[in-house]
Amino acid sequence: MRSTVRIACKSVFNADIHELRIKMTPISFIGNNPGAVKYGNFINYYQFHPVKDRLKGFPSNIWCTSGRANFSCLDVGCNSGVDMLKNSQEQCFDAVFLFSVSMWIHINHGDEDFRKFLVNSANLSKNLIVVEPQRWKSYLAANRRCVRSGGQGFPLLKELKIRGDATIAKELERIFSECGFRLISETEESNWGRKTLFFQRTSK
Repeated sequence: MRSTVRIACKSVFNADIHELRIKMTPISFIGNNPGAVKYGNFINYYQFHPVKDRLKGFPSNIWCTSGRANFSCLDVGCNSGVDMLKNSQEQCFDAVFLFSVSMWIHINHGDEDFRKFLVNSANLSKNLIVVEPQRWKSYLAANRRCVRSGGQGFPLLKELKIRGDATIAKELERIFSECGFRLISETEESNWGRKTLFFQRTSK
């Protein structure tokens, strides 16, 4: 007998570093380049990275609800939206999704707030954290786009101690491990060169 799980997803965007509350910053870009943005992805991101492609390779056996009808999700995004947390009865969620967002926290606020963001995200999850970290080359490309379009780039980029794909991956695993999670699965690289990592809670 197969059971159907109804997924109730809460979407939160422009997450504040410390409290994960909304900052309603208008979407804007520098010059005429929609990729030259300071706080999020290309404004037309999903035109060339469709959601269906992002979901390829997701494991099917980790979305456990322990007999409950709902599976609550928190999608922490980076472009725009409304604050669903204020009106939600949820204090924690079955899964927290961090798709293409960690770089923007890191590159704008530095290593320490990057760590705080990951810890706060972990504290909001009862079971799973799903994270698609940007590659280091994406950090460099974001900086180049801003500079070439007449912006100042990201001044903190050169100060980051957590730099490079291997170091960022180790830091993610270290922080989530300290928060009581372990890495249980990862996808193959997507056609835009990123993996999605799945961490599951092992302790409160």
